Amino acid sequence: MKTTTGIGLRHVQVALRDTDGTIKIQGSPAAGTAYAGIRISGALALSVAVPDPQRVVARGDDRPYHTFQLPPTENPTGELRVSKTNLDAIALITSTEEFGSTAVRRMGFATDKQGEEETLFIWGCREAADSDEDSVTFGERRWQTYIFLSCKASVRPATMEDAAVGEFVYTLAANPATVDEFGAVFSTAVHGFTKAPILMIVTKYKFFLDALKVTVLRRSSH
Repeated sequence: MKTTTGIGLRHVQVALRDTDGTIKIQGSPAAGTAYAGIRISGALALSVAVPDPQRVVARGDDRPYHTFQLPPTENPTGELRVSKTNLDAIALITSTEEFGSTAVRRMGFATDKQGEEETLFIWGCREAADSDEDSVTFGERRWQTYIFLSCKASVRPATMEDAAVGEFVYTLAANPATVDEFGAVFSTAVHGFTKAPILMIVTKYKFFLDALKVTVLRRSSH
């Protein structure tokens, strides 16, 4: 699965990131129940912008003679565009609540919670095909996934426009993580790096990530 070709955007999911680098379970699910965050349906595009490295050119005698390539001065960013309005997802991303009655639901935008949002996982997957002509599985279905391991997000509400479907836009700011989505520590020996804000994952089946609610039993002492 080292050579694949992907198309479209099939599925996007968001969840809070816990202190150990795994999914933070929301609500009060029963023990043994899997929690996979919230699906952001109606996904149109998930973009990843990796900043260019710094390039410093040494010059002398009226000409350049060496280019130094240094780490970038910014972290990666991203953007998610969707055609559906999901109040639960907006509330999770903005660290606010949707409120009101059964017949009337409300959301606040540009609230005093801006800048205080919680850290998120966001991942999106698309269908792909095995494109290695020397592979015995050439042409078979595969899946490509981008996962933001530690990011902040903000919401830009959809515009109201004649003859156009409104698009909600979530802007993403990715931060480096020292562990993967399962909480395993990155190492130079295994991964080739010790920090990464975004991973690309290629799988045989559609990528799925969840956390299992467990009950800790404590023995009382007398």
